[in-house]
Amino acid sequence: MEGNFKLEMAQEMTRLIGNYVSPENICMDNPIFFYHARGLRNGHPIVLSHIRRGILLIIPGMDYKRLDNSEITVSEYIATSYFYFGYYLKSGNFIDGAY
Repeated sequence: MEGNFKLEMAQEMTRLIGNYVSPENICMDNPIFFYHARGLRNGHPIVLSHIRRGILLIIPGMDYKRLDNSEITVSEYIATSYFYFGYYLKSGNFIDGAY
């Protein structure tokens, strides 16, 4: 079942960053859904404050699959990853709308 790790990841990230992370807002860097965050390097997820959706956690595809297949635990992933933080305002100009 896809996304088995999401509830645990959402709870732990909520605790760590102090803002609610919904399991539904944890996704891989799929360009079909998130054109502004794709081709991420393994071990380099993005925590993105989205103007309409709240906090998003965008995980590199290979990392997402490893988490989903229980090849790595959520706590191991968090401890060994370099998280990027930013925001997305969804303006017409990507340069002005994201940081």
